[in-house]
Amino acid sequence: MHKSAMQMHARELTGRSEVKPHQCQQCLKSFSSNHQLVQHIRVHTGEKPYKCSYCDRRFKQLSHVQQHTRLHTGECGTGLIPVPTNENLSKISDSLLIL
Repeated sequence: MHKSAMQMHARELTGRSEVKPHQCQQCLKSFSSNHQLVQHIRVHTGEKPYKCSYCDRRFKQLSHVQQHTRLHTGECGTGLIPVPTNENLSKISDSLLIL
């Protein structure tokens, strides 16, 4: 179990409430860590800093782009054909010129 999940589980068992000192200034929701607050703020800003290296999809969280990437690489067992991008197409055309 992840350390933070284990800590939450322990708090549930002991009945101790969690201190959440990091508060969103837009909706007043509170978080126990600054990292959680930064991720939450993306709900309001729409920022999606993580881009799939196979297609143009963008994500708010690194774990989401990592999960999505497994669709392209076949790690999940379903595999998708990578969507061609201008960069990929130029690499392909450059390699064809060499032949």
